[in-house]
Amino acid sequence: KTLRRAMLGDCWEYDIKSAVIAWKLTFAQELAVVLDPDRAVERQFWASILYVTARAEFMRDVRAATFDQATPLTKEAQNALIKQAVTAIGFGARAKTSGWREVHGAWTNPSLVNLLKNAAERSRFLACPIIQQFITEQAALDKHLANGMKAVMHEVYFGPLITANTKPSQSKAVAYLYQHQETQAMNIARAVLAKHGIQPIANIHDAFIVKRKLPTDVLHEVIFEMQEQMQNPYFSMKGDKLEGFRLTV
Repeated sequence: KTLRRAMLGDCWEYDIKSAVIAWKLTFAQELAVVLDPDRAVERQFWASILYVTARAEFMRDVRAATFDQATPLTKEAQNALIKQAVTAIGFGARAKTSGWREVHGAWTNPSLVNLLKNAAERSRFLACPIIQQFITEQAALDKHLANGMKAVMHEVYFGPLITANTKPSQSKAVAYLYQHQETQAMNIARAVLAKHGIQPIANIHDAFIVKRKLPTDVLHEVIFEMQEQMQNPYFSMKGDKLEGFRLTV
C-alpha cells in the first residue's frame, strides 16, 4: 500500500467492502431454504450479514470479547486483527488453537494462530458467540459452494488447482470461485467508469484506483450495477484517499 502512494501520487482507491463475505452471501438465500425453509435468511446468517451491513457494531462486540484492558493494542490495531481473522475464516481458516505436523515433517500453525498470537486473546475470540455463529455460517456456505462446484464444474473440482493430493480442498474451491466472481464484479465496475469516461490508473483484485474522487452519482451507479448484475444486495464499495509522497528538504 505504501508503494501505491509512492508510484501513483495523490489518488483515490475504491474497494469492495467485506468482499469475500459479501460475495458468499449471494448464496445464503438458496442455502437457507435448504437448511430450514421456515427460518428467514436474516436469522440463519445474521452474523455474516451483521459483518457486512453493520461492521462497527460487529467489531465493537467482538473487540470487547477478545481484548481486555491490559492490551497494548490500539482500537485500530484490534480492529485490523479482527478483520484479518474474519477474512481468514471466510477463506476457510481452521478454528483451531494448535498446529500440526505435515507428512514431510514441517510444523504448520493454523492461520488464526499466526494472526492472533496471544493465546488468551485467540481463545476469547473463538469463544465469542458472534464469532462462533459466524464460523458456523461460513462453514455451511463453504460446503454449499464446494458441493455446487463439484456438481457443475466437476473437472475443475477434481483438477490440480483444487485437488493437490487425493482429496479436494474446500477452501481452494471457495477461493477459486471467489476470484472468478471478483473479476466479474470488477469488470462491471470498470464498465460503468468507462461509460463516464473514467479510466482507472491501477486495478488491484477487488479494487480500482482513479486519479480523482468519483462523483457521488457515479459511485452509486457502480454499486447499483454490481448489485443488480451479481444479484447480490450486499455488494458495496468505499473510497479512500491516498496521499502521494512529498519531497522534503
